[in-house]
Amino acid sequence: MIKIFASVMALLNVAEGFATNDEGNVTLTQEQMKLIDDELHSLKKQVEDNSKAVNEAGTALKRVKDQLTQAQNDVKQRDEQIAALKGSAGDSTDDKPDSAEQSFTAQDVFNLVKNV
Repeated sequence: MIKIFASVMALLNVAEGFATNDEGNVTLTQEQMKLIDDELHSLKKQVEDNSKAVNEAGTALKRVKDQLTQAQNDVKQRDEQIAALKGSAGDSTDDKPDSAEQSFTAQDVFNLVKNV
């Protein structure tokens, strides 16, 4: 009995090894060959499916990277717009007049013109 083909033995559920003929060759039954052939077809299909999944994942990754680049560009443009708006006139409305200037409220103006 030959026990060096561990993977084939496991596939065919052979625990004691393979018998050899007079020339030292291992012989397999048609059922055993069918099991090996079915397993090879199954593995080939898995490889094809995995290859397709890898290609789809690569495409999705590229699309996400493109979206990230676009979003980064949009953020950069908006930051530039914000910086330009901050530097322009009228950027704040809470400026208080200097203490040397006299400020008037609406009530002060009304009091000045009510007697006219």
